[in-house]
Amino acid sequence: MIRTLAIAALLAGCAAQPRYAWVHPTGDRAQFDKDTAQCDYETSAATQQTDYSYRSIFGQELDRSMRKNALAEQCMKAKGYIRSSSAAIRSDDDRLVTCKLQNGSTMILAGECRQKGGTITMF
Repeated sequence: MIRTLAIAALLAGCAAQPRYAWVHPTGDRAQFDKDTAQCDYETSAATQQTDYSYRSIFGQELDRSMRKNALAEQCMKAKGYIRSSSAAIRSDDDRLVTCKLQNGSTMILAGECRQKGGTITMF
């Protein structure tokens, strides 16, 4: 019973996490794909070691996942990316676009451009 409640609480916490996207000032999609692949490779290689102090495989894999996510975040930040989150990101809103705002044009997510009242000038 307690185990079931703990798993339900964990899943509820995961479901409440906001979506996010990585944004780089250059907005180059090819470079983004290369950088994410490199970070994924490096973090996978760095988290191969299992921490056997956790008694269950669930605990071991949860620990590995948390370490991998933390390393991936550090890797992307080291490459100059900024983590941008919004509770209302729709599937097409997480694209990096050129947005024309009152104070000039900038590269931001399409959803943020719409929220700020800007006009998307280039995808």
